[in-house]
Amino acid sequence: MYSSYIQEAAAAMADRMNQSPVPLYGSKLRLPNRQAVILLIKEIRKLMFPAYFGDPELMSLAPADYAALILERVEAQLRAQIALALPESEDENSPDKTALEAELVARKINSLLAAGTTVASNGGERPLEYGDIAILLRSANTVGGVYRRVLGEHGIPVSSVQGGGFFESVEVSTLISMLAVIDNPHKDIPLIAVLRSPSLSFSPDELSDIRSADKKADLYTALLTAAENNEKCRNFVQRLDALRGAAADLSAAELTWRVIEELDMLALCTAMGDGAQRRANLMALVGLSESFEATGYRGVHRYVLWLRRLAEKGQEPSTGGSFSSAVQIMSVHKSKGLEFPVVFLCDTARRFNRQDSRESVLVHPELGLGPKLIDLKRRIEYPTLARNAIRLRLEREMLSEEMRLLYVALTRPKERLFMTAALKDPEGTVEKLRTAVTRPMAPEVLSQAQAPVSWLICAALADGGENLTLSYCSTADTAESTELPDAEALEADAEMLSELKRRLAFRYPYAEAVDLPSKVTATELKGHAEPDPDGERLVQDINYSFRMPELGDEERKLTAAERGVATHLVLQYMDFSKGRSLDGIRSEIDRLRAARFISAREAEAVNARSIERLFASPLGTRMLAAEKPMREFRFSLLMDADKLYGDAAKGEELLLQGVVDCCIEENGELVIIDYKTDYVKTEEDIAARSELYRGQLMAYAEALYRICAKPVKECVLYFLSADRAVTVYKKT
Repeated sequence: MYSSYIQEAAAAMADRMNQSPVPLYGSKLRLPNRQAVILLIKEIRKLMFPAYFGDPELMSLAPADYAALILERVEAQLRAQIALALPESEDENSPDKTALEAELVARKINSLLAAGTTVASNGGERPLEYGDIAILLRSANTVGGVYRRVLGEHGIPVSSVQGGGFFESVEVSTLISMLAVIDNPHKDIPLIAVLRSPSLSFSPDELSDIRSADKKADLYTALLTAAENNEKCRNFVQRLDALRGAAADLSAAELTWRVIEELDMLALCTAMGDGAQRRANLMALVGLSESFEATGYRGVHRYVLWLRRLAEKGQEPSTGGSFSSAVQIMSVHKSKGLEFPVVFLCDTARRFNRQDSRESVLVHPELGLGPKLIDLKRRIEYPTLARNAIRLRLEREMLSEEMRLLYVALTRPKERLFMTAALKDPEGTVEKLRTAVTRPMAPEVLSQAQAPVSWLICAALADGGENLTLSYCSTADTAESTELPDAEALEADAEMLSELKRRLAFRYPYAEAVDLPSKVTATELKGHAEPDPDGERLVQDINYSFRMPELGDEERKLTAAERGVATHLVLQYMDFSKGRSLDGIRSEIDRLRAARFISAREAEAVNARSIERLFASPLGTRMLAAEKPMREFRFSLLMDADKLYGDAAKGEELLLQGVVDCCIEENGELVIIDYKTDYVKTEEDIAARSELYRGQLMAYAEALYRICAKPVKECVLYFLSADRAVTVYKKT
């Protein structure tokens, strides 16, 4: 049925041009000239898709429309090809997709020139030149810099109409660095950039010599020191002094010209590849300096800051963008009205920007506002009918604009068109789209496309390879060969080979010490992962949990750890003499609460009877008899690591930290007491816990022995919940 539509369109076009109807030869349409192509496309748009994407006047080329596909300038024998690059993986070590695609384009450009490709010119043919090639991008400001860099690495001269490499170019970045050095030579990074630039060409060895001239000072001071014995350094210092002396009396434009002349940058740019573009960059920077003067500001410092702000904002000057010896990189928008013999339409896998249809409130000039409906009671939000309608309209308008731009891009080439895309699984993508291909494509299917490449693939499948070729290219195809040519084997230097083997055989002699901590708390030596309230650490573990909220009047009960902290605080600050009676203990708890040592909730959580049992026990009697008991004694001590970690740590030292609950002195010897609030029921539980804490108490004993210079005769654990004292160490 669609063939009748095409015939009807051809007849309407013929009536306008007073020509006979365009004949149909199988699946190809032979058109007399380009005007015929445009008119026929218009008629097809009106007859076949009068309201396509909601836009009756849409004149863009729908690449999946079979009829429109075969109208691609047959009279010029336009050859189109879609190349799908295949990245090997999506991980962080895989090549960047944009760089991979740019690599493919660069190699294809070089292969075209190497093959002696010709283009039409003045009724004849001539060899293809770089200036005959254009690379069109949907977002040149975003990825244009990558294409400039990759093409430059392949020795291809590049000219960019808009941003994407002006301030990053060698000549401009060197000039700005030199201006920064004139402003303040003590900034190392700009100074190194200038010294390493083609204008001065200091080698890495020469920079090392400069650095070694004064290792403690900044690079400029080291340069002054090196200039005393180095003629090259002396010449640069003299030139820099002359520029700094003249900078105060020169305008920004005059200073920029003076630096260009002093560094012979115009001559260097001429000798480099893409010399015309590089000279244009320098001229554009001079133009920027004149714009700076027009702002009313003065001074080198302000000038450099102004240039850097422009670079950060991406506000790059236009350098003309038209050089016959350079490949053009431009956006599709900028290419309107231009034609090139060979065009690369790249980055077609970039997704459509649907951000406008995802805002909280959608706005349309005709349909108005489209907010979300928020249900405060159920705490949910969902789109309204108005929002859905506006979203659909915005997406249709966005797709219409994208199709217009695609039409612009497809009509730029005169002879050859290459379209590239980087996809993770191009074969799978093609197979998915193959099932939806119809002639013409259904608008519902086209509207589901996420990127122009989907439209192009549908176009190639519908065309069947007659006018549009679909090909695949893997990462290996774009990677440059790293194989070196066969070289004559040379006999290795015996002394150097021996030294190399010695260095490669080196093993770090203190490998066991690598895993040793530089500091450890006594709590960590108990071999227990549970938190201990009486342990102290310099570096606390990160805890992402939040305290339980206190909702309403209901108070949260303290955790076991919080009750243990409260009990330790009472034993730390109470008067031991009041511990002989329950009333005395409770009065001490009230006193500590009034003095705000503990909170009211902590005071209620402390088990006064367990403290009474402690002081009624033989251990408590010894504590009451002590003259000056040490309570909550905190220490940090440097000690031999082998005492804690065995012979593997011999010769190493570490910092031991801890908090001793209580220590009393009896007959010139120390007794270490550690309270535990752990809940234990059976003798087996007590024995297991005692063994668990043995290492902690032995660390306390070692520390107090060294700090107090007195022997430790006993280490005792007291379990408050069970009223049990366990001796884990006793001097014999």
